[in-house]
Amino acid sequence: MSMKSLKSLVSGWAFGIGRNRAARRHSREGFGHVENLEPRQVMSATPMQVGINLDNVNDYTPNWMFTDVMQSSRPWFSHSFNTVTGVNDFNGGGFIPVQVDANGWPTQLATWTNAHGQVMQQRLGTTMFDGLNGNYPGGQYRVEWDGTADVIFGADARETSRGVTPDGHNFALLNLTPANGGIYLRINSMSSTDPLRDMHVWMPDYNGQSFAGQRWTPGANFSPFHPLYKERLDDFGIIRFMQTQETVTSDIRTWSDRRDASDSRQSSTNGSGGQFANGISVEHMVQLANELNADPWFNMPHMADDDFVRNFATYVRENLEPGLTAYVEWSNEIWNTAPGFETAPWIADQIRLPENSGLTNWQFAGREAARDMNVWSDVFVGQADRIVRVAAGQATTPWVTERIAENMGGSFDAISIAPYFGPGEAQRATYSAATTVDQILNDMRGNIAFSAQMTTSHQRLADDFATRLGRDIQLLAYEGGPHLNGNGASYQNALFQATKDPRMADITRDYLRMQNAAGLDAYVHYKLTDRDLATQYGLFGVLLGQDQPLSEAHLYRALLEADAGTLFSSTPTLVTLNAADPTAHEAGLGTASFRVTRGGNLSQPLTVNYSVAGNAVAGTDYNALSGTVSFPANENTAFITVTPRNDATVEGNETVTVTLQAGAGYSLISTATATGSVSVVSDDFPSTATTINIVATDANASEAGRDPGVFTVTRTGGSTTGAQTIYLQYGFQTAQGADYDAISTAVAFAAGQTSATITVRPVDDATVENTESVILFLSPSTQYRSGTSTSARINIADNDVAAPPVTPRITIAATDADAGEAGTNPGTFTLTRSGALNSTLTVRYTASGTATPGTLATGGDLVPLGGFVFFNWGSATTTITVTPVNDSGVEPVETVIVSLTDGATYDLGAVSTATVNITSDDVGTAPVLPTITIAATDAAAAELNRDGGVFRVTRTGATTAALTVNYAISGTATNGSDFNTLASSVAIPIGATFADITLTPIDDTAVEANETAVLTLAASAAYQLGATTAGTVTIADNDVPAATPLPVLIVISNGDFYYREYADPRDALLAAGIPVVVAAGRRQFSIPHANSGQAAGTNGGVMPDIALADANATNYSAIVFVGGWGASQYQYAFTGTYTNPNYNGTVAIRDRVNQLINDFVAQDKYVTAVCHGVSILAWARVNGQSLLQGRTVTTAHFNSPTNNIPAANLYRWHSEVNGATVYTGGVLGDPTTRNDDVIVEGRIITGENFDSARLFGQTIAQRLLA
Repeated sequence: MSMKSLKSLVSGWAFGIGRNRAARRHSREGFGHVENLEPRQVMSATPMQVGINLDNVNDYTPNWMFTDVMQSSRPWFSHSFNTVTGVNDFNGGGFIPVQVDANGWPTQLATWTNAHGQVMQQRLGTTMFDGLNGNYPGGQYRVEWDGTADVIFGADARETSRGVTPDGHNFALLNLTPANGGIYLRINSMSSTDPLRDMHVWMPDYNGQSFAGQRWTPGANFSPFHPLYKERLDDFGIIRFMQTQETVTSDIRTWSDRRDASDSRQSSTNGSGGQFANGISVEHMVQLANELNADPWFNMPHMADDDFVRNFATYVRENLEPGLTAYVEWSNEIWNTAPGFETAPWIADQIRLPENSGLTNWQFAGREAARDMNVWSDVFVGQADRIVRVAAGQATTPWVTERIAENMGGSFDAISIAPYFGPGEAQRATYSAATTVDQILNDMRGNIAFSAQMTTSHQRLADDFATRLGRDIQLLAYEGGPHLNGNGASYQNALFQATKDPRMADITRDYLRMQNAAGLDAYVHYKLTDRDLATQYGLFGVLLGQDQPLSEAHLYRALLEADAGTLFSSTPTLVTLNAADPTAHEAGLGTASFRVTRGGNLSQPLTVNYSVAGNAVAGTDYNALSGTVSFPANENTAFITVTPRNDATVEGNETVTVTLQAGAGYSLISTATATGSVSVVSDDFPSTATTINIVATDANASEAGRDPGVFTVTRTGGSTTGAQTIYLQYGFQTAQGADYDAISTAVAFAAGQTSATITVRPVDDATVENTESVILFLSPSTQYRSGTSTSARINIADNDVAAPPVTPRITIAATDADAGEAGTNPGTFTLTRSGALNSTLTVRYTASGTATPGTLATGGDLVPLGGFVFFNWGSATTTITVTPVNDSGVEPVETVIVSLTDGATYDLGAVSTATVNITSDDVGTAPVLPTITIAATDAAAAELNRDGGVFRVTRTGATTAALTVNYAISGTATNGSDFNTLASSVAIPIGATFADITLTPIDDTAVEANETAVLTLAASAAYQLGATTAGTVTIADNDVPAATPLPVLIVISNGDFYYREYADPRDALLAAGIPVVVAAGRRQFSIPHANSGQAAGTNGGVMPDIALADANATNYSAIVFVGGWGASQYQYAFTGTYTNPNYNGTVAIRDRVNQLINDFVAQDKYVTAVCHGVSILAWARVNGQSLLQGRTVTTAHFNSPTNNIPAANLYRWHSEVNGATVYTGGVLGDPTTRNDDVIVEGRIITGENFDSARLFGQTIAQRLLA
């Protein structure tokens, strides 16, 4: 967390009696003063409830949530098939959008012609159980689907039969031998009138139970969840759905955005690839909670409107088993600004909006959270004991938790934290590649106490809120457990092994006992499952695979013991102390106090020992303390009061320090939580005491020009002839060093000096922020008196301007254009806005046409329209209703034309006018008006030869007079720019029934899509509009776009890559217009070999764009491996050991490189390498053999880095030992130079060394653009 979010604020809350974890919640009042609360009944040693966080639903997570694994499949990804060359391009198709229906089933596949005149076809794919190293069930899977489509299966799946069921479903039987590929499914072709839909992939039978044919819907008499998945969850009392809901990346705003139970899949997207993140359906979540008889924990999406929250809560109220309790939280870790957490940046954006001006992020977050919690309370009125409304904070910073909770206005029943434990930063600073598992485990055990300390701090906070609110406030852990993420450090594998070590389970048992004793009501571990991979993100799952033998699942078994309560039979009683009121004053005999808190078994009285120290003298400066403090039974808080004595002695502030001591029946967590100090402030001053004041003599600072503000401190009276130092303290403030240069709070006066200044010089950062303040207070002292001005404030004005918001664009359409007097049938205009939906919006319009606004009494034809309409927050559409007046007049069809008016807060879209017709229900003789229609009689225009299009306007009825017909022009083509300017009317001559309007294209040079010109008839009193009021002409473009650049993935090592072998291919590709993405094992600054082609005086360091773990072959057309000795770390199957440990790499990174190579090969893409990078290809394994087996390649005739295999002394050995023929040393082409030493064999391209690196890059570019 940044320093700016850790601003101090002193709370003035009163302290009161202890929290009761067994008591039920009472009224929902807001904050208020509460006195003399009755003690509440407390259960003896009540064990905390134990729950589990569920994992994402993905094709690559090892949980078997659904029996139908189509539900956890990857969202459809697109690629292209060249019907001429037969090449599947997994990159080119990525630019073609996947067209799906409301439930996510594909509706059609695109066909187009590429720049070479070749017909291309779109294909769609998905995967299941991908990258799990066989951690899924083998055997027979049954696939069924409806629709006409060519569907094939691959990766680990082998189709054994196919056919049609008696009830008309297509089916295929697959035999799976578990490996790393899982199931690959591809749609090669599909009927657009009978597309693929309702596909299911059922897992093999389990313990005699078959799932085939089970199409689950809410209310079905069978479960959609796999029996083993439920079995592994069965013992947990709470299941938290934060990740399955995609909470931190959720795009949900309205109820219509939710995932439906009938959707094609329930898998997570986390917003990747532009996918809409909306998590799993509420129907599935409630079903799982009911089946497990577990309390569900839901997280409300941060952008969701009240309607979504109300509908969600209502579904839970009506469908969750009555005996279960729903925990509900607004978003997740709203303070977290790490990549991937979208709520904190969203909050920062919201408080910059005019309607939120002046709000802090905590105030805005509290308001939004309270809004959601209040909706839940409204829905569960009369059933308040069925929900727990959670205010989630930050374990390490109670200040953050306090800010969030206090801004929720009492709309919460629990505060929640994530008390993880792990090595501290100081300990990690000592770690290296030589760090052992034993050292890590020892550090872990030593840090349990700190984690418990975080919890006890929040227990006191929960007690304070309980006192203020007059009801119990629970303390929960929304996440927790061992926290050992490596972030690519050299000791990452040791962290991984420590997590899996059986001893970690024993350490976690002690951790859980301490958390229970520290006062948690419920603990929800993070998380259920994980892949058995040593990644930078750490290993958090308690099951490494759904079917991991429980004898190996050490952490999982520890949690089951905690859930059963048996783990807590020896739970200690923990006692902590803090200064509740840190200052006692002689004046008025104001007391100070220490608060002593206990957790664990509260059923018996307890006496706790303490010692007293400090420079205040007992019996002289304050009443002597007894040395013991007692807890009555069922109380968890007691106080030690320090009462000062008002003497006449001139003395400085004195301290009383109390330290808890060991005793029978309790334990101490740490020295930090057992010691506290208070001050005794004298009211006596020496005759020489000066009077001190502080004022802001320049209270307005600004980032612009770093314009400073100035505090002035003055001393008067007493003796000013000597030197003197006075001390200040900060109030609520900005961050030193971040918002302004650091200042000293000690002010030194020289002899005779009566004033001193403190200059606050702002830091001119680039952050858009509100005006911030620096507040200084005078610290009390017996050496000087406080004057009339003891605090002052300087405001720092920001000079940064937020990026202008995207102006919404408004369009209108007559979505019900036929209104009628009969039955007062209304018509409807629908307005649509583009852009952000996070605000309300007022749009103005004018109404015209032949219909007259008014009432029946005034002869009106329609109820008058208001002239403006509102868009609600989160809504993309709004409507205007046309209500006819049912009069008795005989009249023709009349029109209501609504034209949008441009405004300061929005722009008008392509269509800003629409028409609704009102049909009379009265019979009689009405004036006969001509009926006008329009049609595009030549709808195909083209820039080529300026081939025009034609609109024909036709009339019926009399032709004895000329008739002028008005029309509006819209569409994607621009009048006067894309075609010759058209007027807004056309005249039908006397005697004619039609007139033509010719549209003549302008042949420009812009490469653009086909464009449309739409002519829409406008109403007039001289005619009535017929059935066809608009026509469209399409203008075909004749300009050919340049070939689309294809991204190439260049892989460098995290150290000792050869710079020129990176830079020359990169520059060659960029010069050809091909984008480049640089990847490495870890995304950290990477230094090449010295003197390897980088600019003189620089180290040539490169920051990779991405880590290899984040690379996906579908996003690139080729992969390039750069040479240098560091490339050795990516040699997948190499069994030797390099002397330089950095060249050995890690198992996880080598596995990832090999998987990437396999992915590129499977997708028929170029796999390339230069110099020592060729060894990576040699040691890659594809279908069990080297990628270079039987191939001809080139590599440099250089020495390999030193290793323990004597034969492996040359680069060429790596390729030759793997079955390749190797050319080196200028053997290719011109023997006098290596500049032309590049070999292309199929999709494998190799370059010899840095001399041939440029040609190597140019060759890749030529192949990609061919």
